Amino acid sequence: MPQLEQSQCMLLRDETLVGRYNAVYDVLDEATRELPRFADREVVAEVRGELAQLAKIMTKQRFEIGFIGPSQAGKSTTVGNLLLVSEKDSPAPQGSGGATTSVPTRLVPRPTTEAKEHVLTLRYFSEDEFWSRVRDMCELLNVRYEKRAQSLRDAAHSQHEANPHFRAADHEVFLKLLDAVITFPHVLKQVGLEEKGDYAQRRIYATHRDKNEPATQYSLLREIRIDFVTDAISPEIEMIDLPGLGVEKGSDDRLTLAFLHQLDGAFMFQHAIQVQAGAVSQLTEKLRETYSKTLGERIWMVVTRCDSLNDLQLQGPTDEPNPRSMFCYLDEVLRHQGIKDHNVIFVGNAYYQDRLGEGLGEAEVASAKLTARYEKVLCFDQAGKPVVPKLCQKYPGQVESWRRFVLDGGIPSLRATMQTKVAESVREQTRREVSGRLVGVIDRLTGALQAAEQQSGMNIEEMMRAARWSGELDRLADEIVRDSRYSQNAAMAINRTLGEVIGQWGSPTRGDHKNLAGMLTHAGLHEAAGQTSAVVKLVKTELEKRTQLQPPPCAADLPTPVEHWSTVVATFLEPGKTADGQPFRGPIFEGIREDPNPFAEGGQQLDADEYIAVMRSKVGRVARVFASRLVQEMQGHLHRLQQRYRAVGSDVDHIDANQREQYAMYRAKLDRLRQ
Repeated sequence: MPQLEQSQCMLLRDETLVGRYNAVYDVLDEATRELPRFADREVVAEVRGELAQLAKIMTKQRFEIGFIGPSQAGKSTTVGNLLLVSEKDSPAPQGSGGATTSVPTRLVPRPTTEAKEHVLTLRYFSEDEFWSRVRDMCELLNVRYEKRAQSLRDAAHSQHEANPHFRAADHEVFLKLLDAVITFPHVLKQVGLEEKGDYAQRRIYATHRDKNEPATQYSLLREIRIDFVTDAISPEIEMIDLPGLGVEKGSDDRLTLAFLHQLDGAFMFQHAIQVQAGAVSQLTEKLRETYSKTLGERIWMVVTRCDSLNDLQLQGPTDEPNPRSMFCYLDEVLRHQGIKDHNVIFVGNAYYQDRLGEGLGEAEVASAKLTARYEKVLCFDQAGKPVVPKLCQKYPGQVESWRRFVLDGGIPSLRATMQTKVAESVREQTRREVSGRLVGVIDRLTGALQAAEQQSGMNIEEMMRAARWSGELDRLADEIVRDSRYSQNAAMAINRTLGEVIGQWGSPTRGDHKNLAGMLTHAGLHEAAGQTSAVVKLVKTELEKRTQLQPPPCAADLPTPVEHWSTVVATFLEPGKTADGQPFRGPIFEGIREDPNPFAEGGQQLDADEYIAVMRSKVGRVARVFASRLVQEMQGHLHRLQQRYRAVGSDVDHIDANQREQYAMYRAKLDRLRQ
């Protein structure tokens, strides 16, 4: 695993991060060279593996941007327009109907200075990938999985004969897949086979074949790669056109969703009149699993066929006092799915193609002929500037994108966004990911060095005691989840106290809510602090009791369980802070004050009894949340000490005796790199 050169990490563009990586590598390299027994520890091999994974991320040559969304949403058409090529020459040519792309197609731009002709590479399933795909299809079709293609084919065929309407399209795909492996068994290899394809035959490779045609080996394709000669797209961007979602083929849905973890970011395509389609919600939920809190920074919504919108879709029903248009529905989708409101690009592929047909440059204003053809959407004021529909103006994040669509069809804006905003956003997220994982590597290596340093001055009996206490702490951490003394009693006490406050308030009115909520918040915080003291005292008592039965190990810088717990209580639990210093008790109880006034819920007036019932329900929920969070924090602190004890009781065959100073030196170097 060599060190990294800055020239290898040009996509990352962060010399400091590369320097930190190399410095950690240097510490690990030197420590394992000077401390040969430490080098044999399992954790060292794991750290090396993690550094290798980080090196792979840091040396990526391109960002992988997915083009995903429902079938027939215009993904493939947009790809051609982005590349400034005709439909005939597009790497994703259009079919006469149905889903165009059925195999993930990876499009790698090659500048004209580097290449002269497009190159298409076929990548087939490896054996493991094939059987994973088969297993997934069996789950979809309720067919019992076994690793025998002919038996599976017979079972699937029988099922289809008995019920021809059950997932007919998926059965067709599954049978073709099995027929292909039966007919062409030589295609499956332990490492996926790659071969050069004919660019002119790209549609044949990438699309589902007619059910009446015999199976070909192309049914065994995992993906297609096209090295496309173009100067229209930055070579740092790799576009991946994925099978459409929400069609009759659930097998395509699964293929696309399984691909998401490979993507650095994505353009999510949606037809302008179908922005509320269920496929979008399904897709964004999967993306949220992949990208977690960074979803909104990595995803752009591309709304296609905006050039075909009519008055109803643009303005909403004219006979309604608060008409709702496509723009309103789009805003709801963005908010509900956690996508930033300005991460929207309106596109009209037909309008853009008509512009090219008239010889208009991307910066030129539409002709009178085009304005007449698309009169519903191409509206200009006397100064020649685009007129934004009234209901679009309600959503500032959509306004500029609409203007860009009217001016040039939205394709230039999409291209610029992909090469600037998306690339830079993904670049920044990648830096954060690498930095966070690097800190994790430092922490793991520091912990291993610390354990080895302590072991270097311990005898076997002390290390065995550490191992026994590791198990004892693990059992106690599990016990505080099950025993009502640690959570349920605290929740009941808080709920009882707040219930008394509500009961003493009398018959509340709408104007009383703010004062009552404030009183409940303060009373809840006070009672929670008292319950925290009571619960952590119970844990301390348990630790003292177990210490009398089993003395903890004696080692430099290794606190006893009681010492550790006293520090934890004073530093984190009593002040209501998490292990990283963030408050947790205050935000939980402030929720009582921040929740909407129940009197206003649904726009209806509640009577006093209903209001009290709602408030009792709220404080009950808050009490349960707090008790659960307190237990979670206590478990975390116990587990952290348990892991230290386990480390001291492990790897007893890999101790470099009398090397405490060296271990301490390397640990100090890592501490400086963690900042």
